[in-house]
Amino acid sequence: MFTLNGKTFSLNTMEEGATGFYKVWRKASIRLYNAAGDYIAAINREGVLCNASHVLDDGRIFYSHATVKEIGEWESYGKGVDERRAALKLCGISVKYY
Repeated sequence: MFTLNGKTFSLNTMEEGATGFYKVWRKASIRLYNAAGDYIAAINREGVLCNASHVLDDGRIFYSHATVKEIGEWESYGKGVDERRAALKLCGISVKYY
């Protein structure tokens, strides 16, 4: 379980008190789901949080760099980066730095 901007996410299934849950995707990113089980966002191995805007007709997902409404905006950019990198580390995903 990890926290992003005060919202908690549990591994693979909803737990009491959690905002949603997450799944590790191909050891390269974290997929975030809301309480209803809808795919809402992803954190890639660079630590970027991407909003899962909508699913295309062929099943591919369109991502955007918008604020995820279930998570909201952090009070500072650095705090958001630190929390996302901590979540990646917890999931065993090595963070790429450029």
